Amino acid sequence: MTARVPKDPSPLKAGFLHGGLSLATLAVVFGGAGGLIHLTGDADAGSPRVEIALFNEDGDVSPTLKTRLAGDPADTERVIASLTVPDRIADATSEPSLGVTYGERAPSPTQAAATPQSGGIRINGKLVEPGQSFSQVEGEGSIATSIEVTPPPAATAQTATPIDDNTPFARYSRPFENPEGKPTVSVIVGGLGIHWRHTQAAIQELPADVTLSFAPGAKNLRSWVRQARADGHEVLIELPMEPFDYGRPRPHPQVLQVAASESLNRQRLDILLSRVGSYAGVINYQGGKFATSNDASNVIFDALSDKGLAFFEDGSLLNAVFEDVASEQGLTFARSETVIDARPEGDPIETQLMFLEAQALDNGAALGTAFAYPISIDMIKTWTEQLEQKGILLAPASHYARQNKTQAKPVQTSAKPLQPAP
Repeated sequence: MTARVPKDPSPLKAGFLHGGLSLATLAVVFGGAGGLIHLTGDADAGSPRVEIALFNEDGDVSPTLKTRLAGDPADTERVIASLTVPDRIADATSEPSLGVTYGERAPSPTQAAATPQSGGIRINGKLVEPGQSFSQVEGEGSIATSIEVTPPPAATAQTATPIDDNTPFARYSRPFENPEGKPTVSVIVGGLGIHWRHTQAAIQELPADVTLSFAPGAKNLRSWVRQARADGHEVLIELPMEPFDYGRPRPHPQVLQVAASESLNRQRLDILLSRVGSYAGVINYQGGKFATSNDASNVIFDALSDKGLAFFEDGSLLNAVFEDVASEQGLTFARSETVIDARPEGDPIETQLMFLEAQALDNGAALGTAFAYPISIDMIKTWTEQLEQKGILLAPASHYARQNKTQAKPVQTSAKPLQPAP
C-alpha cells in the first residue's frame, strides 16, 4: 500500500488564482459603483463646463449668481452683470394665433443677465459696432463714433401673407407682422428632445419667435412638439444626412445616404416625417457628403416640395448643392448665415450674434442656427431682449424663408396628408 504525501501548491498556479480573484472583486466593486452613479448621478456633472465672466466698462465686479449655465440648479456660475433684465411675462392674448391655446410662458430661473460690453466685431478688416451695419462703416471709411439704427432703403412693409394655405409650411408657420419694414433676425435652436432639461429650458425661456428644431429619434417627441407649439414656437424636424465620416457613429438608423436607392431614401424620409405632425419644415442634421450630391438631393427635395414643407440649411455645410436643387424643385428654402455656437463659449457666441445684427442691418434680414447648449440658450435669450432698442425685430425662421422664396411648388391634392396635428 502506497502512502500519498501532500505536495505544496504551485506558486505560479496560486499567483494566477489570487490575481484572478482580485480582478473579479475589483470588477464587481467598480461595476457596482459605476452602475449606481449611472442611475443616480447627473449627466451634466460630467459634461465639459465653460465658465465666462463678462465685465462692464466701469469695473464693477459685484457678482450675480446664475444657476443654470452648468445645467444643475445646485451649481452656481459667477457672471458679472451690468444690466438687470426683467422677466418676460407673455400675455397669451397678445400672441399671434397658431390654432393652439397659448400657455403662460414660464419666467427665467434667474433675474440677472450679463450685458456684453464689446467694441464690436471686424468684418473685412473694419470694425462694426453693435447696432451698425457693415455698409454704414464701409461708406464712412472709418470707425463710426455714433450709432444710428435705420432700416435699409430696400426694406418694405411685410405681412404674414401665406404662400399656400394648403401647405404645412403655411399652416404651421408662426405669423409675423413687420409693417414698418424693419430689419429682422431669425434664430433656429436645434438638437431638442434629446436632453430633457435643455429642451424644457429652450421651450420655456426663449422668445416665441425663436424657431425650434427637434431630433426625430427623441423620446416623447409628440409631447415636446405639442409643448413648443403651445408656447408659440414654430417647429422644424431634423433630417439626419450622411456625413463624410459615415460609419463611425451613425446619425440615425434612417439616415439619408448618397449610395442608397431612390426608393430607400424616400422610405426613410417618410419614416422620419411620420413620427409627429404640426411642423413647418425640416432642417439638415450633419450631411456634409449628402449635400454634395445632386441626384440624392433631388429625390428628397422633390418629396419635400410635394408635401408642402420648407427646407432650412443649418450653415455648417461646404460645397452644398441644396440651394440650386431647391430652386429647381420649387422648394421653399433658406440657408443660415452662421452657426452661432460652433464654439460654445461666451466670446465666440457674442461675436456671432453681433455678426447677425450687422447682416440684418445690411441686408434687411439674417438667419442663424444654434444648438441647445445651456450657455447658448442663456445668451440668445439675453440678446433677443436687446434687439428692439437697436431697431431690429426678432422673426421666426419661416419669415426669413419667405424673403427668399415667394412661391412654392403646388401641393398635389391627391397626396395623403402629411400627418394630423398631435
